Amino acid sequence: MSFVRALSWLPRAPPALRALGVRRLASTQAPGWLQSRKPLQMLSCAGLTMALLMAPSAAALAAAGEAVKEPATGIEFSGSVDGLPLLGTGCRYKYGLVKVYAVGVYAEAPESCSSGGGGGEGGGGEGGGPWAELVDSSGESSGGRAVVIKMARDVEAKTLIDALGEAFKPRLNLPGRSDASLADFREAVLSVSGGACANGDEFVFSIAKGTGAVTVTARKAGSGSVVKSAKGAVGEGGDLAFAILDTYLGAVLAEVAPSLKESIKKNLGV
Repeated sequence: MSFVRALSWLPRAPPALRALGVRRLASTQAPGWLQSRKPLQMLSCAGLTMALLMAPSAAALAAAGEAVKEPATGIEFSGSVDGLPLLGTGCRYKYGLVKVYAVGVYAEAPESCSSGGGGGEGGGGEGGGPWAELVDSSGESSGGRAVVIKMARDVEAKTLIDALGEAFKPRLNLPGRSDASLADFREAVLSVSGGACANGDEFVFSIAKGTGAVTVTARKAGSGSVVKSAKGAVGEGGDLAFAILDTYLGAVLAEVAPSLKESIKKNLGV
């Protein structure tokens, strides 16, 4: 890795990789133009280097439990939900321009990342890498997941529910999947929304470990109280959980919020 490339990479690196990067930087020869600098100029360059190294990345902030801002909307996400760390954030657009909501995904980092496994691009049926692990909520070895949506504009609840349904249906129609839980999910979102999704409203889809059952909760803008669906957990068996996760992570079909996936890739270093 070149000296300049190392400087640009380190601020974005996950905390676990940053120490390794510092060691590599220390063993990398500075380019000639930097070596020829006078002492004061070198000191200035050194200060810039330290500032870059000390700048906290989104991953570092989330790991420390601090709030992280989604770049496009400026909406903040907490560093953890249900005891799960924030993997990344992104924005869902309409017509490629209108910011509808910000979205964050919470889960433990996939084993393929910690073990040095490859990071398949996913999407369009490619799958593989950490994305296949993240969308699989079945089995006792799979931890919980949570997807958090925070509205960036006012929309009718039916509009949001229909949009989610359109994204879920092709996934639930895949071989071996069932859309039997879709109606229950729609009813759950409608009940916690009160019929409207206002700017600042927050919806949490918590996915249970092992069963894949989804619990829908909401926090209305300006209210500290959490509204939980009267239906309780829906979609036991994992099909609904798969549809939700693949909609945003794109392990099988293309994701609907590419900036979220890019954020996760950057934070996981894949």
